[in-house]
Amino acid sequence: MRTALFYSFLLMLGTLFAMTESRVFDFCTHLESSVIDVAGVTGQTLMRNSLHSRLFDRKANFTFAGFQARYPGASVDELKRLSCHTVANSSPYSLRRVEPNVYFRGVLDGFRPGNTARSRYYSMHEKLRYKLAYLVMVHDLRGLSQLKRLIYSLDDGSAIIMIHVDLASPELFDQMNAFLRTYIDSRAAPVVGYGGYRQNVFLAEKRFLGAWGHSSLVHMQLSGFWELSDLAFFDFAINLSNFDYPLLQNGQIHDTLKKEGAQAFIEYFHPSAFPSLLWRMGSSWVRTKSGGMTEVKTGRRRFPRPWVFFKHHQWIMLSRELINSLRTSVETHLLLAFNEFSYIPDEAFFATLLLNTNTNVSRNMHRYLRFKGANAHPDSLLYEDRHDLYSEDLFFARKIKAFGPDEKSATRLMDWADEQRSLKGARL
Repeated sequence: MRTALFYSFLLMLGTLFAMTESRVFDFCTHLESSVIDVAGVTGQTLMRNSLHSRLFDRKANFTFAGFQARYPGASVDELKRLSCHTVANSSPYSLRRVEPNVYFRGVLDGFRPGNTARSRYYSMHEKLRYKLAYLVMVHDLRGLSQLKRLIYSLDDGSAIIMIHVDLASPELFDQMNAFLRTYIDSRAAPVVGYGGYRQNVFLAEKRFLGAWGHSSLVHMQLSGFWELSDLAFFDFAINLSNFDYPLLQNGQIHDTLKKEGAQAFIEYFHPSAFPSLLWRMGSSWVRTKSGGMTEVKTGRRRFPRPWVFFKHHQWIMLSRELINSLRTSVETHLLLAFNEFSYIPDEAFFATLLLNTNTNVSRNMHRYLRFKGANAHPDSLLYEDRHDLYSEDLFFARKIKAFGPDEKSATRLMDWADEQRSLKGARL
């Protein structure tokens, strides 16, 4: 009651400013007309040219000034967005809905199908159908040769492949672009009425500046999946790095996923097994000007749903129908807005969203990863580790790094995987 009375007093006080202020939502420019739905003491949506919006904007601007003074090394753009989200989801407000095409403009596009020049072109032609779609996310120039080998191993004609090269890796992008021009000319099959060629390997049009622990990795995955969905029909999408390597053929992977019948394949863990998870999700984090991450003291943030947060590995497999549903889901938009300022959200976003929305999720991600002790990163696999990879249940092995002192052993392991993949395919 006291909160409501105090807020009413602020509304009356704000009238003095509102009479002379013509700009509304000048600070929170991504929160435009009827874009943000917040429940205040009046239960009204923040609308343009309203007193509520003027007070909201001033509070966000004041919050930003405080953040900037305390965290001079943090990204100004991210502090600004955090300020707006913090006010939108703090007393007396409660965030209920965002309009994604406006709220995430310049951060994550792709909520509408055909938002890139290439996808608009492909929408004018008959889409081709594939069994699988691959999103390969890369940033390390040292893995270029291995990336090329991965493409050859995946491209048997039954899959569409998208390569996302991090914005921080211009040389890798240029070399991959040159390689793909030659590769596509040599591999593409003529298709009547479809631009002349059946191209199935692409560089992502929407590229992101990735940072470990940052929400850009979630945005990168979603954008890549949506781009793939705009270009072709497929049953399942799989994300990889160039340090993953296939142990089965595409047809075997596809048939197994269809048989298991799940919409998503994610190895997830209950938060009780990871006590730090609530801290990672509920604390506020932004990118620094130097490219790292810094925690911003905002207090414990509220999520607008009574959800349980789950931990999971970054490497997942999703059905195309599920991928498309994420574009329009209110829960997706709200969790994205919340996770934009969480720590390591790429290891929590998908499992949290899907397990709290009654999605059929399998915990089997069909990948071999080996961790030693409390190491946060998986071991690099060598030829002598091949005995752990004989299982018919494994689709991919990770991590294999065919450069540096272990190059020969890692290369022998990939040679062995090629042989095994061929033998297994022949048996079927």
